[in-house]
Amino acid sequence: MNDNKKFSDAGVPICLIAMTILLSCEKVPDFCAKGEWYNPETQFCFAEKAYTLCNGEKYNPFTEGCDPDRNAVGAKCPNNKFVPIGTPCSGYTLSTGSAPANGGTVTRVPDLQSYSADAQVIVTAEADSGYTFTGWAGTETSTSPTITLTMDSNKPLVAMFSPASDPNATEHALITAAFPEYGGNITRSPNAAIYSAGTEVTVTAAPEYGYRFDGWSGASTSASAVITITMDGGKTLVAMFTPENGEDPGHIVGAWNESVPASCGAQGERRRVCSCGHTETETIPQLPSDDPACQTHTHSWTVSTVNATCDAPGLRTQSCGCGESVNEAIPQLTGPQCGGIDTPGTLTDTRDGQTYRTVAIGTQVWMAENLNYDAPGSVCYEDDPSYCDIYGRLYDWATVMDGELSSSASPSGVRGICPVGWHVPSDEEWETLVKYVDPNASGDYDNNAGTKLKSTSGWYNNGNGTDEYGFSALPGGYGYSGGSFYDAGYLGIWWSATEGDASYAWGRSMDYYGDYVYRDNDLKAGLFSLRCLRDFAASQ
Repeated sequence: MNDNKKFSDAGVPICLIAMTILLSCEKVPDFCAKGEWYNPETQFCFAEKAYTLCNGEKYNPFTEGCDPDRNAVGAKCPNNKFVPIGTPCSGYTLSTGSAPANGGTVTRVPDLQSYSADAQVIVTAEADSGYTFTGWAGTETSTSPTITLTMDSNKPLVAMFSPASDPNATEHALITAAFPEYGGNITRSPNAAIYSAGTEVTVTAAPEYGYRFDGWSGASTSASAVITITMDGGKTLVAMFTPENGEDPGHIVGAWNESVPASCGAQGERRRVCSCGHTETETIPQLPSDDPACQTHTHSWTVSTVNATCDAPGLRTQSCGCGESVNEAIPQLTGPQCGGIDTPGTLTDTRDGQTYRTVAIGTQVWMAENLNYDAPGSVCYEDDPSYCDIYGRLYDWATVMDGELSSSASPSGVRGICPVGWHVPSDEEWETLVKYVDPNASGDYDNNAGTKLKSTSGWYNNGNGTDEYGFSALPGGYGYSGGSFYDAGYLGIWWSATEGDASYAWGRSMDYYGDYVYRDNDLKAGLFSLRCLRDFAASQ
């Protein structure tokens, strides 16, 4: 029999056989094109039928049940889905989230983009290791981890999680989140991630353009935008925001465009438009006098190197015909070839005089601290300079790349905002680091490199590493351009020079509870840390 044949010579439908089970196969010409079959589980028409009918009765997509006559009427939407008359094709949406984002997961059955009126949805919250589920916020305030919702409107729902803590602890974490994330911002005073027991913290919610504040959930249910929380335990606090016009505009911010480039003699300007109609305009600073574009000569670099040995450090000098030069010490070798591990060296950024530790790992030489260069568009976590002193600055991907194109090469060849002689590591160069530290690494997170690269202190809940290679990864957290910041002390994320697509770029992350380095595909608009990689390989 021809496998592609759907009808016998007499025009009778031929049944498909799968896993030795004979599936009934009655054609539904009322709803599907000629030669197609209707699948009630997905509510789409398909070229082949793969479902069981209702004991001889017909499946009615409008009543979602078995019906001998299929008399109910409805309409066919553009996506081939059938809905009863009067029900919008889009159905009702269920927006779910977790607070904090790494505290746990939310699942729903069925998992659909939209639901028909009065559909029943079972939603379950499951805490990740180190967290406990504390309750729901939004359309439901139950403390049961599994609830059933009736979809009679668009519904927002947030699962709240708190770090597991010792009841006798003298310090407690305060976790705050906005829902939806783009609906507004949250600030706190005093500004910290962890507080001494009994500390009173003033927390303020401020809606974004097109939204209004709709009250707190979690540690407080106040309707006031400004509240005071007493830190007598770990607390999770969610600010709920609602669109002013009743419809969530999505607040999807487009890419910067209509740019007037900055020059050596004038500022520039760029703008981006949000899906809600709001337009942001940003001034691009005038190029500094020491910018290569403002120089009257062309840099032509030559390099001379005195290699390091197991007995003495080396020196690398980069000289330009214009008279500029950059000297970099090459650490004395103490790696496996000398009976130990590589000793960190130093790098001085000539742009601002900041000095960074560096470390040779295999053939690569990495900065052993996060970049803290004050590039336009960069920020300190929570806008507090004291965090920059510890974790360096946070950058979006466009700022990191400084106008250069994505690269997956090794080396990437993208200097970006790194010091002279250093570059933004590509996704491939990050992979080289992970596989040197853990030769058995595979996939996006199947490795134990995180434990070996994390610093020996500074991670929440004693989630520190062994820092076997001197990389000293610290949990600098992350943020977004609207002023939201998350997870300092809990999580670190670092950029690469390799984009995933127009909106995402690859990076690496480490968290306090995992022993791995995770390969992330992150939003380019996110604010993350940066480690630069030296242009020249380590001396072996």
